Amino acid sequence: MKTRFIASAFLLCCLWGGGCGSKQPADAGATVDQADVAITAPADPHDTPLTDEEINQLRNETVMWAAALERIQEFAATIKLETTSGTPAKAHRALDLVDHLLQWLPDIAQTSKVPKDQWQAIGENTQALRDAFNVLHANIDAGKDPGHDAVAAEIQVAVETLAAIQPATVEDAPPTE
Repeated sequence: MKTRFIASAFLLCCLWGGGCGSKQPADAGATVDQADVAITAPADPHDTPLTDEEINQLRNETVMWAAALERIQEFAATIKLETTSGTPAKAHRALDLVDHLLQWLPDIAQTSKVPKDQWQAIGENTQALRDAFNVLHANIDAGKDPGHDAVAAEIQVAVETLAAIQPATVEDAPPTE
């Protein structure tokens, strides 16, 4: 009985509500096709979703610690340039890519034989970078000044700290099983 009631209520809501959005064209003179294009067009042409291919390519390029750190430094430089020189929205791509890379960094450190006593520093600095980049991203999305100067020192310290961490040399690495 309870299941029938829930199913009936759901069906009634779907029929009564008619969907999520208005079916009227955005412009009274526009045809339905024009309205659909206007609704689905991204507000910012620089803020397009990354493709699976781009994400996989980044993953393949950064499987080792040194390559990952090099890319993080490149992304940080690109983000600084784009957020401080006229068209902050162009930083979207680098912000999206570096976010993926920072999510993977602890795993990259482990597979690259970074000593365990460095893992906490990696986690803390990775989170500091994500927080700083998220501030920039949120400001760009809100149409505000990105405020790179406010987070520049945090970014620089975190990147330098991560760059100073080195994987164990082959002689220092624990034996593999």
